[in-house]
Amino acid sequence: MPHSEKQDIDTAIVSGLEAIGHAYRALLWEQAREHDLSPLQIQLLIHIREAQSVKISGLARHFMLTKPTVSEAIRSLERKHMIGRHKDPDDARSHSVRLTEWGADIAHIASFYTEPVRRIIAPVALAEKEILLKNIRGLLRRLEQEGAED
Repeated sequence: MPHSEKQDIDTAIVSGLEAIGHAYRALLWEQAREHDLSPLQIQLLIHIREAQSVKISGLARHFMLTKPTVSEAIRSLERKHMIGRHKDPDDARSHSVRLTEWGADIAHIASFYTEPVRRIIAPVALAEKEILLKNIRGLLRRLEQEGAED
């Protein structure tokens, strides 16, 4: 493959990934507006729902954000009665956050924001899905390694 064709396909792949990212953000924003939350708050609710109980430092690490940014989003969710803080029995300075019943309901509903993408992926043959997943995981692993080297 000539060099210019390789660059063109590389550019097309990067552009495609960027477009997928934009589409996900648009779906997330739509869900956030529907529940009068920020996209980060929606993501936090969904993640806490999956993890069941998590510390703010763990959330900050997972979302690659600062603790103050996550803390502010958590305080807002607390004011909306969607999460509660629970003291760590082993460390009085540490708290974990858990969903309230209301927060769990919203997290469940909001987690469907990816359904349009799932509907597109559903009919794809399993072998093609496995190749796509392998490539996505490889790309993410290399991105993590690049980030670790900076």
